Amino acid sequence: MLRDITYQGDQLSSGAMRYRSRLRAIALGCVLAAVACLGYGVWLLVPHVRLQMQTKAIEATVVRSDLIKEHDSRGYLLYGLSATFLYELAGKSSVNVAKSLDQTYAWAAEKKEQDTYSPKSRHLIRYETAKPEQIYLDGGLTWVHWKPSLLAALGALLFLTMGWFLRSLARAPRGCASCRGELEDYFKFCPFCGATIQAK
Repeated sequence: MLRDITYQGDQLSSGAMRYRSRLRAIALGCVLAAVACLGYGVWLLVPHVRLQMQTKAIEATVVRSDLIKEHDSRGYLLYGLSATFLYELAGKSSVNVAKSLDQTYAWAAEKKEQDTYSPKSRHLIRYETAKPEQIYLDGGLTWVHWKPSLLAALGALLFLTMGWFLRSLARAPRGCASCRGELEDYFKFCPFCGATIQAK
């Protein structure tokens, strides 16, 4: 009889341990996914933050604007914006081209942005103090720049929450006071030694 109980206990315990191991592995995967999301969000934001730190802003007049078309590694079209600006620095007028830092697959979104850079409209641009002819479209950190990083941070939070929940499901079971065998919460008798399990 005790041998049968022990055998059943081995089967139940090994199945439960495999189940908990899978939950822990999935929880670890969720944590790694959260780290990846955070890293991706930071990677998206770094160029814009660096631009704010290394350049100065100035108001300029749009001469013309054009859509840029490029292909990614898979052959899909990416769209960007290029605009020619007239601006004055240290009493000297200059005309140079600025390109957007970001590219998108959405033609309509980029076309809408191009329409805001209509000829003779005025916008903030940024220039490098060491090379004033090097200009950039970004006039500051706006919601458009923050949104992808914030979405990545939200994704990381969701993955962490999921990982915490799965890890709590995979918590270590109780141990039998007689034989130290692993026990599930619903066991009333130890499947290893047959001892009665006291309720919590």
